[in-house]
Amino acid sequence: MKTLDMTGKPCPIPVITAKKELEDNSIEGVTVLVDNIIAVQNLEKMARGMGYSFKYEEQGENFMVEI
Repeated sequence: MKTLDMTGKPCPIPVITAKKELEDNSIEGVTVLVDNIIAVQNLEKMARGMGYSFKYEEQGENFMVEI
């Protein structure tokens, strides 16, 4: 599983980057680090729409999203 550090990046950059990684590299999933709940919500919509499982956890002021 690849980790993408998207902290400090505004939406939709984390979503676009994660989606591209999932589509282009035929990997089973990604971990995305973000710093706002809106990015978490948008990543969830994208993941569920593509048929991936989704979970996240808060890490201080940041979030770790697993798709």
